[in-house]
Amino acid sequence: MNLNKRINALEELNAPKKELPSAWVAIVEFDGTVSASHIKHGKHEFDNVDEFEAFRKEKGIIEGDYIQVIIVNAKDCKGDPPKEL
Repeated sequence: MNLNKRINALEELNAPKKELPSAWVAIVEFDGTVSASHIKHGKHEFDNVDEFEAFRKEKGIIEGDYIQVIIVNAKDCKGDPPKEL
């Protein structure tokens, strides 16, 4: 529900002032499958995190001056601070 607000706040905090980028949101399900979506690039499905990481490298979706990917891991929800912070 508040995911879009969270993404916007994180991007505003970390983005260059010229243009706000759009982040990918990747959700790792309990079975290990990954669904990744982006407002401009649509939704993609992967069998596991390694496939998603290979996709990120192939497409150049890597960490930079701003957050490019927010990963929500259903298998690892211990209440730790979000990885991107």
